[in-house]
Parts: sequence; structure tokens; C-alpha cells
Amino acid sequence: PSPMRTMAAPKAAIVEAPVRAMPKALAAAPQDLESLLRASATCFFQEMRNPSFARITQVEVLGVSPRVDAVYVRTMRGFAATGVEILSRFGLARDVTPRELEVIGYAVTGAMTTAGAMWVRSRYRDSMATVVEATLKILLGTARQLVRAG
Repeated sequence: PSPMRTMAAPKAAIVEAPVRAMPKALAAAPQDLESLLRASATCFFQEMRNPSFARITQVEVLGVSPRVDAVYVRTMRGFAATGVEILSRFGLARDVTPRELEVIGYAVTGAMTTAGAMWVRSRYRDSMATVVEATLKILLGTARQLVRAG
């Protein structure tokens, strides 16, 4: 195999780690909306503290190879789908189309990724609790727009 292909497999495993960790984190959390979203954000930011994950997802990932690009996109879709799945447990508003929900999932994932990138670049100036609580406000605000009242 080429050196790039050999290098791509370990990077893919690192990038996919939070997706593999997410189900366990969600299962261990209280099953109310805020707790599930907090567990999801905490899982993501715990991975951001891993220098390899942060470097790969924030600096190196896109353009390394088509295979790594595909893993990154699959991982981001996985995060988006997890968010949608959490919201679905609480009943979605009737006026949200499946396509809109998918795009909203990507938008929220992008917001989390950007917050994570800035946290890494600040050399983790803020505590993880601060970053989780700040991004939780975005997650809850979005969730409250999408989950059926009642």
C-alpha cells in the first residue's frame, strides 16, 4: 500500500473515535433533552482534548486523501444524525421537513466544530465545562425550535 493509504487508516480511526464513543455516553446520561445534548457535547469536546483528533480534524483532514475526506464527511454526518436522533425522541415539530432537519444537523455540527477549533487554537484557555455549557445554549436553542411543545 502507498504511504498515504497507510497513513489514512490510523487517521480514520482517530476521527471516528467520538462517533464510536457517543452511544455509550448517551446511554449513560439521564434521558431528558438537556442531559442528552450535554452528554453529546461533552463527548465531542473530550475528543477535542486529544491532540491527534484536534490536529487531524482541524488542520490536516481535508485534502489528505479521498478516503480520509470520506471518513471526515461520514463522521460529521454521524454527529448530525445523532443530534437529529436525540431530537426525534422528543417529537419533532410538524413543519420541519426531513431535508431541513438534515441541513440543521450539519449547521449545528459546524457550530460545534468551529467552537472546538477555536478552543484548540486558544490552547484550551477555557475549561471544558465552560465550552460545553456555552455550546449547550446553541444546542438547546435549536432543539427548542424543533421539538414539539407539550
